[in-house]
Amino acid sequence: GLKRHGASFELDPCIPAAWPEYSIVWRFGRTGYDISVSNPEHRCRGIAEAELDGHPVDPAAIPLVDDGVTHRVRVVVGEQAPSTPTTARRRTAARA
Repeated sequence: GLKRHGASFELDPCIPAAWPEYSIVWRFGRTGYDISVSNPEHRCRGIAEAELDGHPVDPAAIPLVDDGVTHRVRVVVGEQAPSTPTTARRRTAARA
């Protein structure tokens, strides 16, 4: 799924294991987000890695800007990467 959280958005793909990849184009104001999701390990859930414009990014807090530029988001479905401080804080806050 894709969820907006204020100035960021979250990606949490849930797909059939047989899908090798998919892509979507999401518009936010004047800005386009080309989102590609690859599934090399044929899993249904989990994110092994995520990038925004070629730089590693937390898939739970991808920066959202309306700058008129097309941004590229790349996600690899797989065994979830270890928690980053940001995702750990978000999970703790969600439990409170």
